[in-house]
Amino acid sequence: MKNIALILAAGKSERFGKDKLWDERLGMPVLYQTINKFQQCPDVHEIILVSNVRKETEIQIKKMFPKVRDIFSGGETRSQSLRQGIKSMNDLYSENVRILVHNGANPFVQKEEISAALDKAKQYKNIVFGFFTPNAVKKVQHGKIQKALPREEIFECQTPQISDLHTFTKALDQSGGEFSDEAELLMRFGEEVFVYECSPENKKITFSSDFPDRYRIGFGEDSHRFAETFDAKSPLTLGGVPLPESQLSMEANSDGDVIFHALCNAILSSIGEKTFDFIAAPLCEQGEKNSQIYLRETLATVRKKFPSWKIHNILISLEGKKPSLEPSHDILQDSICHVLNLEKCQVGLTYTSGENLSDFGKGLGLGCRVFLFATL
Repeated sequence: MKNIALILAAGKSERFGKDKLWDERLGMPVLYQTINKFQQCPDVHEIILVSNVRKETEIQIKKMFPKVRDIFSGGETRSQSLRQGIKSMNDLYSENVRILVHNGANPFVQKEEISAALDKAKQYKNIVFGFFTPNAVKKVQHGKIQKALPREEIFECQTPQISDLHTFTKALDQSGGEFSDEAELLMRFGEEVFVYECSPENKKITFSSDFPDRYRIGFGEDSHRFAETFDAKSPLTLGGVPLPESQLSMEANSDGDVIFHALCNAILSSIGEKTFDFIAAPLCEQGEKNSQIYLRETLATVRKKFPSWKIHNILISLEGKKPSLEPSHDILQDSICHVLNLEKCQVGLTYTSGENLSDFGKGLGLGCRVFLFATL
């Protein structure tokens, strides 16, 4: 019997706040990630998609995922989309086929688990994915707990949910109303439904917080040589803070802020981007010397690609014989926290004299290294 994935992806994502199927914080649209799991599973022969995508998107999907046989328009509810999908499949397949109904917003299912469940479906026709809740569960009425429920009997249903085309068709013919999922539909029809206990990671994305944290490490460095003479109009600037009392200036096309320059490189490296010259050079040509502007544009570049990208903490390490930075520690840290919207506990700032072992240690300039921990 052929195994056909029926992916339902016509929802409005009202609880999410925007169309979550096209959110790319997983590296590609959620819907594409979902389709790809079935594309890669050797035991799934074809894919049917129920989604209200545009024609050009339909063409792209079929090109990217050869198993996608057809794409049909969906309804306003899950039940309506299933009905339309099953009706269309009856027109496509003359023989009975096994169907895996799956949410388009559930990209975390594993192909190995799909294969294992299909093997189980050879003996037990109707299968629902899910897992037993790890939480304490209570029955509540009118805002008051009535009794505790045994959590070893509470099964959180996920997808895929599996049966065959003939069974789904007959169940839908006899059920005129809405249903929460295919397991409920099949049980109404008098069918036994068996469980396949999958990984708890296999959850539908309903809210933005349902995306897993994607950890990223960034590293950046920068250095500048001190100018031979001090220019009071262009004093040494670190972390956005001018330090005229240092009586030092940098040789640089900008303000020479080695902290912000190294930070820009660390931010970009956390998403695999190239060095920040492609941001700084055009601004510099326009006469912009304020490195805080470079940093702002760097952050905007990253968040355009990954809207949920977030810094959790940074370590800034400066090397140089001069100036003495201990008196300026708090003001530098406060400035960096303000620009990045971080707390002091998230910004480590250290400095070393270099002990004359490098050009920085000999007082010829300042070097800066930044390590950054972020999530997408």
